[in-house]
Amino acid sequence: MRTLFTLLVLILVFISGFIMGVYTLPIMTQPPAASHAEILEISKAASYKGQFKKKLKDSDALHYAVGEIYFTDNHIAFVGKIAPGPDYRLYLAKTFIETEADFKAQKHTMIEIANINQFSQFVQPKYRQVDLTQFQSAIIWCEHFEQFISAAPLQPTGSK
Repeated sequence: MRTLFTLLVLILVFISGFIMGVYTLPIMTQPPAASHAEILEISKAASYKGQFKKKLKDSDALHYAVGEIYFTDNHIAFVGKIAPGPDYRLYLAKTFIETEADFKAQKHTMIEIANINQFSQFVQPKYRQVDLTQFQSAIIWCEHFEQFISAAPLQPTGSK
């Protein structure tokens, strides 16, 4: 009986450690946050922006983003907070997406434009150039766990 109890405790500790590792490893390995000056420069030059909100259909306490995202011809800037996790990708969609089911159904029509490995404020190059006039929303998606994180409707800024 004591051996069974010890085994159950070890299994519980292992599972808890694994779950904590999946959650904390991306936080510990993320690059430093972008400076306010970098964010300001990109936001002023942005041709499109979007607002992530926490209260979407498939967002929850562990899967969300709040903040603003900005797009220039060559860069993406984000200021706000993204719930940490592994293997996040930024997609552009032709419609507004706010559920995992809708994302999966329309993924073949979307464009992946960046990896996300920072969870507060970042500036990074777009690794794929796209015509933003063709898209209605930006979506943060966890590729590894196929989990919807958040979405932001896109709108022109008027600076171009």
